[in-house]
Amino acid sequence: MGDNSRFIKTILGVIAVLVVVGLAAYWLYPLKKGISAKQEKLQQTKEELHNLRKEQNRRQTQNHALKTSPGAIEKVAREEFKMVRKNESVIYYSNDAEQKWQDRREAEKKLNDQ
Repeated sequence: MGDNSRFIKTILGVIAVLVVVGLAAYWLYPLKKGISAKQEKLQQTKEELHNLRKEQNRRQTQNHALKTSPGAIEKVAREEFKMVRKNESVIYYSNDAEQKWQDRREAEKKLNDQ
């Protein structure tokens, strides 16, 4: 009878361990999913921070150039505000006309290369 009771105790011990492991897995799995989601969100936030810092550096450089370089001021005035100097004329092309002009230039270049 001693061997039988020891066997039953061993079986009950194994069952108890399996139950504890099962319950731990049941409770820990959602935590692991939550941690994974938070890690992914952290990575996205780090990438966003990196991009924002790059943008900040670009803007600081542009700001410095606008404070110190007349050429930078002129470039912004011409490109963003469509300003011109006295006695200058501006010719605007439609996108279609621009594409045709570029196609013609490429065709002429090919002919000249031959």
